[in-house]
Amino acid sequence: MVHIVKSFDDDLNELHSRLLALGDLALQQWADLFSVCATYDEARIDKIINSDKELDELEDTLNIKAVEVIALRAPMAQDLRHIIVGIRLSRALERIGDYAKNSAKRVYEINRLASSATTEPDFTALLHIGKMMHAQLGDVLRAYASIDAELAMQVRTHDVEIDKHHTDFLNNRLARMEERDSNIPSYVHFLFIAKNIERAGDYITGIAEQVYFLKNATLPSDARPKADEFSKLD
Repeated sequence: MVHIVKSFDDDLNELHSRLLALGDLALQQWADLFSVCATYDEARIDKIINSDKELDELEDTLNIKAVEVIALRAPMAQDLRHIIVGIRLSRALERIGDYAKNSAKRVYEINRLASSATTEPDFTALLHIGKMMHAQLGDVLRAYASIDAELAMQVRTHDVEIDKHHTDFLNNRLARMEERDSNIPSYVHFLFIAKNIERAGDYITGIAEQVYFLKNATLPSDARPKADEFSKLD
């Protein structure tokens, strides 16, 4: 949609660009985290943690701009949906970044504990779940960039696979803890990181639903697919 007042189009494009920048930063945080899991680097962990401030600042400036556009332009219909969805997505992406920051702190603790253990921490299963979530995040950002409701619904459906792998991972680690494995302190951090990944997947699913709303002016009518046994306890 092209508006008579070009500055209105500029405002909407600016919000769109800022949101995609926020998404790119969240993507990078998680990519850096997976790299750190594979090759431990304390300096890179600090980078992940510190980059969360940039995410917070981007969210703040985007929300300020959104409120300013609403106040000055009094948008309606699709324009208003773009702005409201932008505010909702900025919050979701900021939370996804928070989960990356918390996970980075736990990777640090896992490696600290490993310095006095007899075995190296094994991130293989965790990385498998994490990379599934990371791919979903990239897909949902592409769906938002092109307002592709079909791709958004594919992302929403695939979240169930992350749930299944998360449940399997938790069951495996809990079984080891019941065996009184000496790595129990590390397993606790692994469980929290896995939960962070699962929660990030939930936020990604929420973003997908907002993209659908942006395109269709209504939310999906069917219930959100869910297959995580542990979420029933929340």
